[in-house]
Amino acid sequence: SGVTITVIYSSTTVNYTTDNNGTVTFYIPYGQSYSVTTQNREGKHVRYAEYTQTYTAQSEERNVYFTYYNYEVGIFVITEDGSQYSLTQWKELVESGAKQNSDALYIKVTTADLAKNNGTFVIDIDMVREKNYGSNLQWCDQNVQFNEIPLNGNSASQPYYYDGLTASELIKQEGFDRDLQTPAVNRCLGLSITIGEKTAKGFLGSTGQWSALWANVAEIDEILVYTRPSGTYTMSSQTQNKWTSTQYSANAAWYWTSAATNLSSYKHFSFSVVPFFAF
Repeated sequence: SGVTITVIYSSTTVNYTTDNNGTVTFYIPYGQSYSVTTQNREGKHVRYAEYTQTYTAQSEERNVYFTYYNYEVGIFVITEDGSQYSLTQWKELVESGAKQNSDALYIKVTTADLAKNNGTFVIDIDMVREKNYGSNLQWCDQNVQFNEIPLNGNSASQPYYYDGLTASELIKQEGFDRDLQTPAVNRCLGLSITIGEKTAKGFLGSTGQWSALWANVAEIDEILVYTRPSGTYTMSSQTQNKWTSTQYSANAAWYWTSAATNLSSYKHFSFSVVPFFAF
């Protein structure tokens, strides 16, 4: 209850407040296109960040649902069907014989900031453990400014700081439009994984997403070692330069070692990339 719902059709904008049942009722002329927007609520989010829904009035009644969820925070083991478990839960399942470590395919990283900004992502356990990802790839084949992303995006106040997927797609499209080669994002966007019958796209992680990963790197490393004891690499052991989807200047982009760095990061340089995945 008490949530503001904004309805817009034609040139008319009307705000409603949900009643004790969390509902509002409004009327739209038949055949009229309209949008319904629910407000953000502190500490909660709606699924897939779809705060606005658009329809055309074609029947006597339509129910529009916005369900609020508490922000999910944590590092989770993810299986093929999309089930998720904390490391403690996963160890209990493995030790009881209910699961095998080979069932663990991905690690999900989610914080309140990531969830709030549609930036939750997963990494592939085997890809990281075997260091099976792109290396010696240029951010761009020319040191030029990309106009569709911020010039210096390494700040939570900047667009795409937590959303490397959108930034990667914008970089690729602008590169295509301007006949520029963007091998790092192309490598990541060319990958995908399937989780619970949904396809998650690969992308080049932003500095905000890398920061969230690194704040939890000890737990991530623990999951990597526990689920793949015969593997070689952990996240913290991969100290080579890794490109992010965050631009620094016209000539340079941010990369990650154990922190975001822009020294000697000309876009035509070749660094590693670690694909992240998100829906």
